Amino acid sequence: MHGTRLRGRAAVIAVATCLAAASSPSRGEAQLERATVLRALDAFDSYDLRGASATFDAIELLTPTNPDVSGIGGEPRLARARAATDIWLVSYLDPRQHRLEARLAQAMGVPSFSIEPTLRDELDRLGRGELGEAARDVRQGLALRDAIEAGEPVSFAGTTGVRRDALLVHVVGTAIQDGDDSELVSWFEDPCGEGLPCDPPLSSWAPPSRIIAAALVEASAAYERLDQSWNEGDAFARAVWPALQDDARRLQNHVHHPMPIVAEGTPISHAPYDDGDPARADLIVGVGERGVRVLRIAPVRVRDGRLEPLGESPPSIDVDVPSAADAEPPALDALVERLRNVELAPEAVVAVGAADDVPAERLQRVLASMVAAQRAPTTLVRTASDGSLREVPMRVIDDYAAGAPGDVFVELRPTGYAVTGTDRDPAEIPRVAAMSLAPLDEDALEALIGSVPGRRVVVRAAGALPARELIDTAFRVAEDGDLVALVGQ
Repeated sequence: MHGTRLRGRAAVIAVATCLAAASSPSRGEAQLERATVLRALDAFDSYDLRGASATFDAIELLTPTNPDVSGIGGEPRLARARAATDIWLVSYLDPRQHRLEARLAQAMGVPSFSIEPTLRDELDRLGRGELGEAARDVRQGLALRDAIEAGEPVSFAGTTGVRRDALLVHVVGTAIQDGDDSELVSWFEDPCGEGLPCDPPLSSWAPPSRIIAAALVEASAAYERLDQSWNEGDAFARAVWPALQDDARRLQNHVHHPMPIVAEGTPISHAPYDDGDPARADLIVGVGERGVRVLRIAPVRVRDGRLEPLGESPPSIDVDVPSAADAEPPALDALVERLRNVELAPEAVVAVGAADDVPAERLQRVLASMVAAQRAPTTLVRTASDGSLREVPMRVIDDYAAGAPGDVFVELRPTGYAVTGTDRDPAEIPRVAAMSLAPLDEDALEALIGSVPGRRVVVRAAGALPARELIDTAFRVAEDGDLVALVGQ
């Protein structure tokens, strides 16, 4: 990319000499013009971004409409367009340099809003000749900034070069500045898309996590390339370097918590539909008919253009869980011990789910065990068709904590729902048919309790009922904006 930079002057002298001769000025005038062009080009080897500087003077001098340099050829014209484009990009990427745009407009002799179309037209003309590839490389930086500034997602696929790298680092750094990297999903493509190979760990993550990881890796690699260009003396890399330091720090410190795809056979019920976004989880507890499966999903960060796991993702652990008649107290000692041995960060997401055929009593006992282990779940999960998770926020409470002012208490019974609350009359909602364990009438429940965002709805099931019914009811309630609490016993 940098092969067209004007480090030496032999090629420029040849071009300027040839064109000066073609325009038939006197020999003295041609020599003066050539010397003037060479002095101007010297100012593009290292950009001086002060208010009055040789760089801006050179841009003004080499303006295509300036009759004093009317005989210069394509190389000097490209050098000027490149320098002007680079300064325009620096003014965008570095808030401390926002005044550069007005100074550049003055040097170019155009209003600020005409900088981009003027440079685009110049580069388009230069791109039709032997300088086409170099001109298109610079033109790409213009197009990317214009699209990013419009606020619409921009695809970086198929783009290359130092300007593209700087813009990519800035886009990623800005997207993760609040710690939330979900915005990156709309800017980049799935590296494991249709027909593409997919290796671990990406193969065990949902598409959004794969895209986010690929974006972080590419931004880290782009920053490394910019560092190399800086060391090689690239004028743009050196000018833009201060603007990217905040973005680089964010990249260095950012941790991504993957959205996992759970393996077939994991004891977590399937969602009836795939609506919603895949959920992240650092610890997943799946309650099965014969035991409990514990999965640890290690977060990752990027270093030097590579993913680096923070800790290990050990193989899943299966813990036997006795039936209610075989074990007291409710917290299961073996499970509590296993969970306590799992290292988690304070902000870790702990998820819990259960297989379709698990009794609700077993799920509720596991919830109590997770609380006893100080690994209380924060989300309730089901699996989508691709194995990724769908979640609703929840908390676990004890029996004595239910019934606080404003609470709605929903109990699942063999006959249907029983609904009580401190500010409502008790009500029952029968199942949709009289037959044993016919489907619960979730629509009637929703119509009865309504939706009050922020209100707590406590959901509990009789021990022998399927945990699937408790989970589906919790999802239905949470989708309406209520806070869900499940009773651990």
